[in-house]
Amino acid sequence: MENITNKQLGVAALGVFTAAVALSFAKKENKKEQTVEEFAEELEAEIMPLLKFYPDFPKKGVNFLDVFSITEQPEVFHKIMEGLRRLVKEKFGEPGKDFTHLVGLESKGFVLGPVLALEYNIPFVPIRKEGKLPGECWTQDYNLEYGSDTIQIHKHALPAGSKALMVDDLLATGGTLAAGEALIRNIPDVKCIGSFIIFEIDCLKGRKKTAERVETLIHLKFEE
Repeated sequence: MENITNKQLGVAALGVFTAAVALSFAKKENKKEQTVEEFAEELEAEIMPLLKFYPDFPKKGVNFLDVFSITEQPEVFHKIMEGLRRLVKEKFGEPGKDFTHLVGLESKGFVLGPVLALEYNIPFVPIRKEGKLPGECWTQDYNLEYGSDTIQIHKHALPAGSKALMVDDLLATGGTLAAGEALIRNIPDVKCIGSFIIFEIDCLKGRKKTAERVETLIHLKFEE
């Protein structure tokens, strides 16, 4: 039997180590990245028991979801924001290129939009109810289930060539979201590329009123 030198042992050990490192990298490369749908499914199971619902608010028959119950719990809020980041990246692309402005609908969009806009280093623009914004505004009237309403956006907020992406917390009947789309579309040389939402109540079929792309993180499957 031949004698094995220390040098030969060292070379063999190095070969084994190199092979192990290569195998480790190969496993990482072959590991399928989690899709936003898979992330959202896990997120829904985790956070739904933590959300607060108020029956018969603001009127009888309405089961009100208090989205601010998310911000009261930093861990939950962090995971929701991570879900929205993944949703935007996968569905809408690169900030500053595929969309240039984040537009938040009153009022929960004012909570979500600035956080992401700051990270993306792009402007955040609010859409507010009539009379809430000073200065010159673009205006859009729209119908509600009982009556009508008006929303506005500053005329200087979206310059020509802007590509606006809207954000809100909840898609229910879809009237306000559709009005926001129309408001942006009516601004000269400005494009509304779509909207992203945390929650959508599927049975209310609100997305049928919208004309642009709508992406939702969590679908709430309540009975009509």
